[in-house]
Amino acid sequence: MGLGRRWLGIMLIGAGLMLFGTSRQHWQEWVGFAVLAAGVVLVLPKRLTGGR
Repeated sequence: MGLGRRWLGIMLIGAGLMLFGTSRQHWQEWVGFAVLAAGVVLVLPKRLTGGR
């Protein structure tokens, strides 16, 4: 199910960038960064993240 994982990762990256770009408070920046990081982990190949 590589296509679904990659698609979800790209959507999380986009949402993270939007949250990070429109943040007005400190916690919103961290939430945007966390969502962005989660998307990057999903997009990376499994051999780099240690998944099976």
